[in-house]
Amino acid sequence: MGNESRKDERFDANEGATAAIVSPDDKQQYASIGEIVDISMGGLCLQYDAKSNSYHGFMEIEIEIFGYSSQRMRMYVGRLPCKVVYDRIIATDEERALDTRQIGIEFSDIPYFKLHKLTNFVEIFSKIKKEPAD
Repeated sequence: MGNESRKDERFDANEGATAAIVSPDDKQQYASIGEIVDISMGGLCLQYDAKSNSYHGFMEIEIEIFGYSSQRMRMYVGRLPCKVVYDRIIATDEERALDTRQIGIEFSDIPYFKLHKLTNFVEIFSKIKKEPAD
């Protein structure tokens, strides 16, 4: 997907930035968990391993965002409603019968009380270009 259709600039994620796709069948479990590749206030790209998961059919899903840094920083944003933009295979491991997939997710209707948490997460767990202090 090209960047020209995005409202918000995406930033590469730092190590430890993680998201889980909440199971549509059982809201108490994760269907998939993976590493955030890039993130913005408008959405994210998540890389995960799966045997057969494909979220093309799930236009609306929930994800849970959290992160752990090497400086022992922990951050929990919580569950956010989302729309699947794409879900594609980027590699296949025949030996383990797993596909490495990337899913593009657009946040939808973020609750006001979670906007601050998401802003802090993007600032801490991405390679956002920080402006030098004057």
